[in-house]
Amino acid sequence: MEIVSEPDLRISGRGRTYLRELRSVLRYLSVSDGNMEEGSFRCDANVSVRKRGEQKLGVRTEIKNLNSFRNVEKAITYESTSSDR
Repeated sequence: MEIVSEPDLRISGRGRTYLRELRSVLRYLSVSDGNMEEGSFRCDANVSVRKRGEQKLGVRTEIKNLNSFRNVEKAITYESTSSDR
């Protein structure tokens, strides 16, 4: 199953929270055990950064196959604070 959502998250920690809540729902519905380490629950994150006051988002970076909530938060933080952007 693939779930595509459109959350507008401005803080990397909220991405982690969103995924934890999604996993809880999937476990409650018994559609997944949500075990990230075994590949039952993976995350791809898309990060687009824009400067304050601008309306247009920057280039999108896609982060693929993350297998822990901590790694999701770290990857989003890294991409959103990278000095190259």
